[in-house]
Amino acid sequence: MGDGAVWDFLGTDPDSRRDLDPPELGSPRRPGTIVHGEGDAIVPSVPAHRDADVHPGTEVVIVPRAGHFALIDPLSPAWPAVRSRLLEAS
Repeated sequence: MGDGAVWDFLGTDPDSRRDLDPPELGSPRRPGTIVHGEGDAIVPSVPAHRDADVHPGTEVVIVPRAGHFALIDPLSPAWPAVRSRLLEAS
């Protein structure tokens, strides 16, 4: 995923760091929310759903027509969906 972004971030093969794979970690104390863009061509939504299946109470929110980077751009049409989830969590 991400044209080697995980390798670049970890400095090693992601398969050698299973200890950082969310499904392998214990569930968080509070349920979380994963916000994912419907139009994300960089990272598929499958890992988000897999993580939610493993960690009870985790919600996956799919933002229609949003790409990968739209979710971190406060000027994008997707930002209100992200912002509302951040406010709910605080």
